[in-house]
Amino acid sequence: MFNGDSIGGFGENWRRIFSALAGLVFIFCGCGDNSPTGTKKILIVAVDATLAPMSFISDDGAIAGFEPDLMRAIGGEAGFAVELINVEWAGLFGGLITGKYDMAVSSITILDERKKRMAFSVPYLTSGLALVVRKDM
Repeated sequence: MFNGDSIGGFGENWRRIFSALAGLVFIFCGCGDNSPTGTKKILIVAVDATLAPMSFISDDGAIAGFEPDLMRAIGGEAGFAVELINVEWAGLFGGLITGKYDMAVSSITILDERKKRMAFSVPYLTSGLALVVRKDM
């Protein structure tokens, strides 16, 4: 589950990350106001749950991992209910652009081409890629 003090070893950066993502929630969902009936507004978040530990389907069939926990925590702080929808990677961006989903979270790389049609938060994770080979090669 989400633990704000130790999100994946982010230390103090988690507050900046959380604030930026929460800001996007407010932008996409009408400033975070709950409905007059007292029910929470639902934020529909698309995720490709195939990359453990970031997002995956748990043994009980639930969407689990770092990204779902992060979105639930942001929704809780911002006063939204979060509904996670498992979507194949190929459908994430089309569904977001057409309004089928409010947000997408799935280790998405920020590319100039994508920035033309979508708004991005500050990165919540920076990773490096490397090729690993045996030492004796």
